[in-house]
Amino acid sequence: MRGHADKKSSGGGGNDAGLSAPIYGIDDEVGVMYAFRHCWWKKALYLILGPLTCFIYWLVLYWKPKWQTRLTMHRARSWGDADAVLVCSFDDVWSCEEVEELSTADADLVEPGVEGGGCDGCGGCGDCGCGGGGCGCGGGGGDAALQ
Repeated sequence: MRGHADKKSSGGGGNDAGLSAPIYGIDDEVGVMYAFRHCWWKKALYLILGPLTCFIYWLVLYWKPKWQTRLTMHRARSWGDADAVLVCSFDDVWSCEEVEELSTADADLVEPGVEGGGCDGCGGCGDCGCGGGGCGCGGGGGDAALQ
């Protein structure tokens, strides 16, 4: 991997002790990811220094998302605590992405290609626990799906 740190566990000591370990991506786009949490005093300092430096501070950090993330947030102790993720591609392009929490009540969990959504695609026989009517075919056994 070009330009990346060695793949070591973050529990090895130093400043990273007890912090979330970086995740090394397996697809072609993502190289490494780090978890971060918002820090109110770092964000306040960021908001104060912007106007004091005629916004040059903000401009520099806009073009350097790795610097901006490290100067306005602190490392998260676990991936579950993360508010943002610092992502580096294999091309050494850094970006900071906010973590969004998904709620199952808000999500539309309809399975593609299956009406009614609550079925694993049993065809209406009820083998998956949908009661024979979850597939949208009306149930009535395995022959109902063929009609």
